Amino acid sequence: MEVEIIIYTVIMIIAIISIWKLFEFIKDRKNNKDTYNLKDYKFEQDNQNIYYNTDYNNTYNESKNYNNIYQQDTPVYYRNDYPYKRKYLLTKNEFYFYKRLRPIAEKYNLNILTKIRIADLVDVDTTKTNEYYKYFAKIKAKHIDFALVNINMEVIYLIELDDYTHSYKNRIERDNFVNQLLLETGYKLIRTYGDVNQINTLLYNTMNNLKNTVN
Repeated sequence: MEVEIIIYTVIMIIAIISIWKLFEFIKDRKNNKDTYNLKDYKFEQDNQNIYYNTDYNNTYNESKNYNNIYQQDTPVYYRNDYPYKRKYLLTKNEFYFYKRLRPIAEKYNLNILTKIRIADLVDVDTTKTNEYYKYFAKIKAKHIDFALVNINMEVIYLIELDDYTHSYKNRIERDNFVNQLLLETGYKLIRTYGDVNQINTLLYNTMNNLKNTVN
């Protein structure tokens, strides 16, 4: 009699576990229908593995296609509905200059930042004016090409890489405004057409002066 009770109990336990597993299976199947499976998406990335190199004519050619192809049920945030395309951070000229500037910066234990917003370097002094947005509008869309910073992220020099466009009237007005703004806020600005030797000399003198001041 006791043996029969034990067998009956075991059978009941097995039956309960089986029913529970069945409900779990049905639940998982239902959830899977409501969840996007990212592994099924088909991506077409023609130019995702292009890197800068010395062959500028090849590496700076505009990418043929940055659009990704997805299944019809792709979530809206994965669809290419926006009229934008990917671009390089630096122009050919800027990248060529960056490559020559990098060993000089490393010699003085400095890092190079690129495309720095002027609004991240200065702010409107509300103790001098109550027209914050008027003066912020003058700086919000402007940037500096390069910044040399030390390990504490303190700016040692700002660098503007000029070209022939800086001789245009609107560029001259913009440059004069930026020059005065950075001068009054205590930044050192270098304007260059790509002469890294000039920058090397300035850094040598500046870093030595800082070292002597500390000592």
